[in-house]
Amino acid sequence: MKRSVWMWVVAALFMSLTMTIGAQVPYVVQPGDTGWELSRQYYNNPTTWQRIVDMNPVLQRPGRVFETTNPDTGEKKIILLLKLGEQLLGLERLNVSPPVAVPIEELVKTESAGVDEVVTIPAKAVFDWLKWLAVAGLVAFVLLVVWSAITDPLRNQSRERELQQDPVTSGPPIIAGGVQPNETERLTRTLEAAAVSDYVRLNPTVDRDTVHVERIGPVEEGTISGEGMVGYADRARARRIDPPQPGYRARFRFPDGREDNLMSLQGCMNPCFYGEGLSGFTFEARQAVVPAPEPPTPAPQPAPHPAMAIRRIREAAQVEGQNTITLGDEVMVFPLGYHLTVDRTTNAITLEANSVRMTLAVKPQAQAETATGTAE
Repeated sequence: MKRSVWMWVVAALFMSLTMTIGAQVPYVVQPGDTGWELSRQYYNNPTTWQRIVDMNPVLQRPGRVFETTNPDTGEKKIILLLKLGEQLLGLERLNVSPPVAVPIEELVKTESAGVDEVVTIPAKAVFDWLKWLAVAGLVAFVLLVVWSAITDPLRNQSRERELQQDPVTSGPPIIAGGVQPNETERLTRTLEAAAVSDYVRLNPTVDRDTVHVERIGPVEEGTISGEGMVGYADRARARRIDPPQPGYRARFRFPDGREDNLMSLQGCMNPCFYGEGLSGFTFEARQAVVPAPEPPTPAPQPAPHPAMAIRRIREAAQVEGQNTITLGDEVMVFPLGYHLTVDRTTNAITLEANSVRMTLAVKPQAQAETATGTAE
């Protein structure tokens, strides 16, 4: 489709060039031509000969337009000097005979005495060059169309033959004989290696040994159908899978954060992926043969040291404006407003607030290691 559009664009360009060149065909002055007569034929008005002069700089040179007087009648005339074989623009639509080749000797005879002419490339030579260029381009375009008409069907036939080859046996397999669904460990390793190869294929500059992929879904067993690229041990080839073939599918997360489903044929473990200009593969799942990996369990954290817990409680109480009492490995937190009394003789601690009074006495070390309290 793209090639056809391109060929029509080229054809339009050549047609435009040919029309443009045809519109600039100069008129070659014939014997007996005058500005008066050419103006009458082209502009339907013999008095508008000045338009021909305006469109042709060669006619604007000294000596090309001059005035004469008839000595007998005194009548004045303006003469426009045209030279035989001279090429004039602005007369393209004039119905005249084709240009006539004039020998150089006759052109020399028609030159006016005392008028200097500048030697330039004749317009006819330029036109002939452009004309042959257009003809050559048109011929090249026709040859291109013919070549495409001959080779395109051949290429399509060759591509169709390639697509119809057996996807399992028409190229070197990744694993000869494939992997059966009950070989779960081997199947998992093979699919992970295929995922690494897929990442390297899309990122050819990375070091394969450093690529780590993560399977985030189950390994499913089912059928693959459609058309795309099948990666063999040597290179990928375009294949059409019809009827459907047994295969596997698993979802992976790649180092760049991309997640994608990967498919492989069961009979050879060759991966199946998208190919430009092809419709792609589809997977019909039947069952999961390898479950999805379980998320890793976080390692248990050691219990904080009692002293660290006490410090955190005390720091939190200070921020929140509370009162705390630390007895050994225990911390007591009280709201603001409590009164704390410590008896230095008995080491007893008394807290009082409104109608509440609580005394904490330290037992002898031989009886207990913790403090007790009574409330009245």
